[in-house]
Amino acid sequence: MWLSCNQSNRQRRDNSPRMRTKPGFRTTTALGAVALALALSACGAGRSDPNTVSPVPLAPPTGATQPVTEANFGYLWPFTVDRGTLECRQSEQTVFIAPDGKEYALNDKAEQAGLPDVEPIRAEGDQGDKISLGSVTSTALALCGSR
Repeated sequence: MWLSCNQSNRQRRDNSPRMRTKPGFRTTTALGAVALALALSACGAGRSDPNTVSPVPLAPPTGATQPVTEANFGYLWPFTVDRGTLECRQSEQTVFIAPDGKEYALNDKAEQAGLPDVEPIRAEGDQGDKISLGSVTSTALALCGSR
């Protein structure tokens, strides 16, 4: 009798509405925690002392080219040079042209076309990792739609 009462109480507790959580709730909570961790880790990906804290709007593109500067991207500026030109070429090849005229591949398609990798002019963030090329590459890919 004592075991069956104890089992009944356990079943009542297990079936209690406040004790049960929906599987979706746990998954959502776990995904939210992962997203928060990624967002916080991305905050440190840039530099803490960029020359430009508030980005300056980009000038209108000229066809498939776009002049860019560190002032346009602020914390997200991924290069060791302060300015250059983004370009979209055939087959969505995205290219960064440095002030000295040297061209660098921003994506695999441009590398496959024979352009050198952009790594030599990539800037490091405060944590020693290279600053993401995402914002610059996205801007360059947008130029492909204007061709």
